[in-house]
Amino acid sequence: MRTLVVGANSFIARHLTKFVKVSYYDFENVDLTKYDVVINCAINPLYKTENYQESIDIDFEIGKKVCEHGLHFIMLSTSKIYGDCGDLKCYNEFSTPKPYDNHSTNKLITENKLLTNFPRQITILRGSNIFGFEYGRNSFMGYCMSQLVNEGKIILTFSEDSKRDFLPIEDAVKIIEFVCDIRPLGVYNLSSNYPLKVITVIQSLIDGYGYNSHIDQTGFKLDRQFVLDNTKLKETLNIYIGPFDYKKIFYYLGKQLYEQRN
Repeated sequence: MRTLVVGANSFIARHLTKFVKVSYYDFENVDLTKYDVVINCAINPLYKTENYQESIDIDFEIGKKVCEHGLHFIMLSTSKIYGDCGDLKCYNEFSTPKPYDNHSTNKLITENKLLTNFPRQITILRGSNIFGFEYGRNSFMGYCMSQLVNEGKIILTFSEDSKRDFLPIEDAVKIIEFVCDIRPLGVYNLSSNYPLKVITVIQSLIDGYGYNSHIDQTGFKLDRQFVLDNTKLKETLNIYIGPFDYKKIFYYLGKQLYEQRN
């Protein structure tokens, strides 16, 4: 499939190296007749913090234009749609959504609008913690990396035993490429389907980084524990996801951070 990615500078878009990429501002000048599939990675910052307004909904703006041109649209959504729970929960695509902030609420509104208006042209991927080298990014991994560089430690404000779903960016990209080829309809979880303890993430990152860095534990409550069941996506695409050597992956990211600092 001829695929276009909108939001060229986003974390995920930078790793989608097989596709043509444009910025959100250049999208209006694109000749859509050259493409079959469009993925949106762009987002208005207000979409994460304000109540829903169509004027700040880039997913729907681009999706509407793409679908009206007869193309297939892929929306990147979020695991936060399922809720914020202290108990470990495993969510599938039929789990009742329980959005808990403006970002997750707005994503659910957008999902529903796209699926209602263009049900035969939409793929929605609800991503888990898709991670890679993210120094400076507003994400959990970005926070950890910035803490190591700026503070020499990672301040952990919740229990190190909290379990979450983490998916390496390299694997996420491979899956997205399959999605572009097959163009499945509806909602799918983009995830590892594995509950990884946060302590494994941060300790492996610290081990790779060195510099006498350490963990500063300031909170002990189990926080936002979740696993996304990816069975539907695996069966639809006929692919295998994982397992992952998380300690090795996070250790390498810590080492990479050390080398870039020096």
